[in-house]
Amino acid sequence: MKYKYNGTNPNYRWISVGLWLICTIFTFMMVTTIGILLPSISADLDLSPSQQGILVASAFWCTPFLAIPMSSWTSKFHPKPLTVWTLIAGSICLIIQGSSRSFFTLLSSRLVFGITLIAREPARPLLIRQWFPPKEIVLANSMGSMLFGGIVGGGLALVPIILQITHNEWRPVYFIFFAATLVLTISWVIFGKEKSSIDPEPEHSTSLRGIISGALSYRDLWIGGLGFTGSTITRSAFGSFLPTLMLNTKMISLQWTGTALGLSTVLGGLAGLVAGYVVMRTGGAKKFFLSFGVLLSVTYFGMANTNSELLLISLATINGIAWGFWPLLQTVPFQLPNISPRELAVASAFNQMAIAIGIAIGPLAVGFLQQATGDLQFSLSILSFSPSALILVGIFLKTERNKEK
Repeated sequence: MKYKYNGTNPNYRWISVGLWLICTIFTFMMVTTIGILLPSISADLDLSPSQQGILVASAFWCTPFLAIPMSSWTSKFHPKPLTVWTLIAGSICLIIQGSSRSFFTLLSSRLVFGITLIAREPARPLLIRQWFPPKEIVLANSMGSMLFGGIVGGGLALVPIILQITHNEWRPVYFIFFAATLVLTISWVIFGKEKSSIDPEPEHSTSLRGIISGALSYRDLWIGGLGFTGSTITRSAFGSFLPTLMLNTKMISLQWTGTALGLSTVLGGLAGLVAGYVVMRTGGAKKFFLSFGVLLSVTYFGMANTNSELLLISLATINGIAWGFWPLLQTVPFQLPNISPRELAVASAFNQMAIAIGIAIGPLAVGFLQQATGDLQFSLSILSFSPSALILVGIFLKTERNKEK
């Protein structure tokens, strides 16, 4: 069966889809802010650089293996209950993480927490396709990018303050995350709604194997995945280890680094909203991929090699603007011709897999490079150029925007 937008209750779509995005982005923020907590966790549990890299990457270990098969299965469930149960499961993992007294317990609970993110992902494309007409899907993804910037950027700036208040104790941060997740879960139960207008036309594939093979047969999906992986390798590497580099080598405080990373994330969300609107009106997504791929590589290299707080903030500002490509790349699966709802969920899961591979590779690569060379700055500098994969996206991607009006 196909979900089809029928134009009723158009205003509530911003509440329902927006609330789902807030719940999920807040969950992702809790994963990514571990870079700010890492110096405190490492001192408490006596972690080596390689263990630090393993811990950061652990939330995304299962995604390359589970994203597609799990999403092809969970896509048959309605988005509302799927979201509720994965949020509850994630809340339990947060309690375990905050209570962890060993590396293994923290690692295991973080890994399971990542699985809850995988299971929830199919709800996003299904909700967006239910509530938004094709020509406005890039705008919906741009809203997600803006919320991502505000929530994740705000978290990166706020967590150092919480650490300061708690005298550098990292466990209370997880208990605060747990309480906030409960509030969001209750809000979703009350206000989250589905819009299930049904088109009786059958899907192209009914078996799980047919759904997966149908989704993965699109060339542009693989090209977009390359862009996601290349950019997130560097983002996760810097989010995890730049605070440590600045604190231990450059004598720049966590507050400055957290502000820089938060600023970059916030501006990335705003830039994504602008880029999404421009592309929706005029096209030209490929130009954004080409220019932003260059800007990201240059600014990340500069951030790894600066000793100045002012220059760090300036580079982070330009870096944030360059992250405006994100919602354009997220929209690619929705533009694939004749893709069915469950194939769309698998295509979205493929993007999630590509993102997770990048997030997992980044900190692992830095951790082991630092272990081998003893130079964290050099390791981050090497990883700075991974976003140049976006240049290849700009060259080879065929689909720029949905032409349907």
